[in-house]
Amino acid sequence: MNVVIVGAGMAGLMCALECHRNGLNVVVLEREQASNPRGDFVCIGPSVRRIVEKHWPTWLAEWEKNEWHADISYFKETGELIVGGFQFPRATGRIFLRPQLYQMMLDQAERLGIKIHFNAKVTRFFEEKDLAGVELADGSSIRGDVVIAADGVHSSSYKIICEEKVVAQASGYSVYRTSFPAEIALAHPVVRERWGPDLEAGKEVFHFFIGPDCHANVLFGKDTVCWTLVHKENNQTSDESWNARLDPEDAIAEFQRICDWNPALLALVKATPPGGVTDYRLMWRNPQPKQTSPLGRVVQIGDACHSFFPTSANGAVQAMEDGASLAACLRIGGKEKAGLSTKIHALLRFERVSCAQLMGFLQRKMLHNFTSESVAENPERVRRGPGKWIADHDCEQYAIDRYDEAKDHILSGSPFVNTNLPKGYTYAPWDIEHADEDFKSGRFNEELFVSGPDEQ
Repeated sequence: MNVVIVGAGMAGLMCALECHRNGLNVVVLEREQASNPRGDFVCIGPSVRRIVEKHWPTWLAEWEKNEWHADISYFKETGELIVGGFQFPRATGRIFLRPQLYQMMLDQAERLGIKIHFNAKVTRFFEEKDLAGVELADGSSIRGDVVIAADGVHSSSYKIICEEKVVAQASGYSVYRTSFPAEIALAHPVVRERWGPDLEAGKEVFHFFIGPDCHANVLFGKDTVCWTLVHKENNQTSDESWNARLDPEDAIAEFQRICDWNPALLALVKATPPGGVTDYRLMWRNPQPKQTSPLGRVVQIGDACHSFFPTSANGAVQAMEDGASLAACLRIGGKEKAGLSTKIHALLRFERVSCAQLMGFLQRKMLHNFTSESVAENPERVRRGPGKWIADHDCEQYAIDRYDEAKDHILSGSPFVNTNLPKGYTYAPWDIEHADEDFKSGRFNEELFVSGPDEQ
């Protein structure tokens, strides 16, 4: 089976690796001119590590070398400790610097001889009865048995799948993000006073600051520092793009507008190199049930069909689960059932991913509704993370176990119920337009979606 993957991000590379491991012929098309491992940090949970442990020993060795073992602590915006000094929740997993994780995947693809064509800009997706393909900006085309759109939120694949693009709705929020060498930040005495002792002791730390209708993170260790601030969007600086272009002064103005932050946090922001800050606009997109073209020869994975809020700590996880699940389905169905297998994959994945998106919404609402009084009453309540239903899932085995049942459902309408959802939750459609109202009414029991300290 010949598979064309559009996009060499987390979803695309994971899918390429897993397709190759499952005996499929893979080619990857990437619009960037060269590999560009941008970003700061990502959280990768047990459901993805499980795949690496089972099938990728060389990658696993690099994985264990590069994963962080940071202690996490929660603070008020003033720097007053709420609760802390514990390891990351099991379901959240481990932190990786995104450029390092991305490079690990690229290296693994290179070792296997997987072809990645850069500066390959796709302008159109198409399908015929027995094949699919893409047209490129240079006028050439590439065909395969299946085309996998893993090219992010701006993918043009929606034209063949949804006809109309899922409307992106402004959430009202944006996130400043950056990472840079720790030595630059530690040159500032106030920064060194707060974080220097931990670093000198060989610790890695993740500090979570909760402010009024906002929150900031600081990750320090391994010669690197990252910081973020989720804040009200700014029409002058916020953009749904990962291109870093802002100076620290832009972010400082927003920090100071919100409240009186801890001086060490402000000093850290001021120490950021010029032009190194991204202000990524956070957009809501409703869950997208349709993820395949009519014949199933084109399928979307990752951000191309489900974007995430940072508070889910699950965007990269679900993208990588997508890649492994789809590869398993394609192997089981074989060349003759390639179009059906993509539809089976979508059936197995949509409700789970929709629940993970909802979890991110609930997490953000909870974090941004904390007050000094509510935190003082129950400090442990801030220790919330992805639920066990996220951590315990084996997406590849799930695809193997449920493939035939899902096939029968698609072909003959036989009953099918997904079991990869939060325990005790019966899936029901939801949308952003009514999510706030549903949250206030108590329709969503957040306890089913997230885990507390006792489960971590």
